[in-house]
Amino acid sequence: MDPETGERVYDIRGLNDSRSPFRPFYPYAHPIVDNERISDHTTRTLYSGRIFMNVTLLPWLRLDLNAGGEGAESKREGKNDGAGGIRSESRSKNLRLGYTINQVLTAYKHFRKGELNLTVGHENGGLSTKDSSEMYIRRSAPELGSFSYYKYKETQESFFMKTHLGLLNRYFLDAVYRKDRQEPGGGSASWSVGGAWRLSRESLGGGTLDLYTTYGKLEGIQGPSLYHLPKVVQQPFALGTRFSFPEGRLGGSFEYYSTRVEDLVDAYLYASGISGASNGKQKNSGVELSLTSVPVKGKRFSWSITGNLTLQKEVMTGMPAKEPLVLDGNFGIKKGISRYAYYIRDFYGVDPETGQVMYRGVEKYDPANPAIKILETGGRKDTVTTDVALSRKGFVGKSALPKGYGSLINSFRYGNIGLEVLITYQFGGWVMDNRYMSTGFHGAHQHEDLLNAWEKPGDITDVPRIDLANSQFTGPSTRWLIRSDYVNLAAMKLSYRIPEKVLPFMKITLFANAENIYFLTRRKGLNPLSFFEYGAGSDTYNFARKFNLGLNVRL
Repeated sequence: MDPETGERVYDIRGLNDSRSPFRPFYPYAHPIVDNERISDHTTRTLYSGRIFMNVTLLPWLRLDLNAGGEGAESKREGKNDGAGGIRSESRSKNLRLGYTINQVLTAYKHFRKGELNLTVGHENGGLSTKDSSEMYIRRSAPELGSFSYYKYKETQESFFMKTHLGLLNRYFLDAVYRKDRQEPGGGSASWSVGGAWRLSRESLGGGTLDLYTTYGKLEGIQGPSLYHLPKVVQQPFALGTRFSFPEGRLGGSFEYYSTRVEDLVDAYLYASGISGASNGKQKNSGVELSLTSVPVKGKRFSWSITGNLTLQKEVMTGMPAKEPLVLDGNFGIKKGISRYAYYIRDFYGVDPETGQVMYRGVEKYDPANPAIKILETGGRKDTVTTDVALSRKGFVGKSALPKGYGSLINSFRYGNIGLEVLITYQFGGWVMDNRYMSTGFHGAHQHEDLLNAWEKPGDITDVPRIDLANSQFTGPSTRWLIRSDYVNLAAMKLSYRIPEKVLPFMKITLFANAENIYFLTRRKGLNPLSFFEYGAGSDTYNFARKFNLGLNVRL
């Protein structure tokens, strides 16, 4: 309290009162004073509308008309009374308007030996935004501190068509076409065709077998961009089969897919200053397998199992002539290898004499440099260095893209009791464990692996000495790569249906379920799904376990 005035004095020295003592942390802030001198108010208004109309022109012809619009307005006002009587005021306003209108004509005709379904449509829409902000600084008179204004508008128009033809309930043909135009930006056209052949149930003794294939071309819209990015063109192809055996005891599908991507432009191309590069090409291919089986099907007990597996492969098939190799973080992009192939230093081991980390290969060999050595192991000579700045980067034969992934679902039922178990998995990829690397393996933090650290000359280990002053040990290298394989007990659900003879007038089911029960990885605490491209980071939460109890009542 001020002994002369009796007023409260807060410890905000340097702000507007020199009588309060100086604080080493946040000396110009105080929650009570801040609440009095700072205000920030935001008002948001949202509104939207939709109109739907369906008109039956003929028994086999229908017209659908749809329109919708929405708007959002945000106003923000703030003030800040600072030191020396300086007061700042700010105002900002944002207005966003959008609309969509489409007309869809659908014809369905069933004739003696088949059916025809045709859909044609037109759609147009628009989006506009306005942003403005201003700030005033008031001393003896208000002064304009800053002002900004931004306005943007775009429109898009699309035409699309889809047709389906079936003959004899056995032969099927599908075709899709779409054309888009965006201003500002550009246009695109996409199409696909597909066919299927269904073998009759009689010829398979009650089972089914479908053979199908699809092929198409998909173009991305060349939207407004500072760099005028070319359109990405994809050419997907698929060939597969769906089948089922009598009595539903076994069924599934098998598909081979391949997608060629042309004019591939990503951040890694422009990061190297390749203006207008548009000949990056990529191919993605793989197989997808799904099987459903019912090993046990009885009156009291039944068991069904569904499993699916996807095997994938990706390779760059073309790169810009001016830049055959592009570096993107820990990856190197080059024709003939995966887009997510690691291009890093190769960890050689720990020097048993000094406890330092050694890297295989150097950018420039210097026999006079004590940080560079030539070592021989198993008849092989390697040039190694303990200086991370001198070590050479290169492809290490590992990719972040997993070779396969899938899931397994088991469903059991005994009387009125049911149990469902979901397991997911992934294998064949590698992840840069940034979280493990950032734990400070030169001694800044603790990890149980530090118990294996080098201590004296002659120690053989892959953990270097504890040295707080040396950050050479934590350079990105193969030392931090680890398999991204995992098995996840993702969900379980247990249910009990009360017999109808107990409550004949309603159906009641009690259930309990759990999610993310157990996550098994190569290293405890590793989350290989946190960041795919740049490693398992520390800025994410691991999957939270969830437990629920519930009651389902149906009258």
